Amino acid sequence: MQKNTHLGYYIYRGHVYVWTCNAGQKSGRKEGIEATKLENARKLLTMKVLTHEQISEAVGLPLEKIEELALEINIEK
Repeated sequence: MQKNTHLGYYIYRGHVYVWTCNAGQKSGRKEGIEATKLENARKLLTMKVLTHEQISEAVGLPLEKIEELALEINIEK
């Protein structure tokens, strides 16, 4: 059995409700967030409106990763 992680809580009508998730759920959530960042970076690169630095800042990925993606999809600076 995996250990649950406490994410937060709220009180409604005198009852306390606690949000938890296990390690697998937490890992899956992180992977989903990373995949979304990569997808957004690819879309911004193909639009050719922003610089690599601006895309890096906008999506929260390192500049090196943006430059890798640009090479993969043949987008120049």
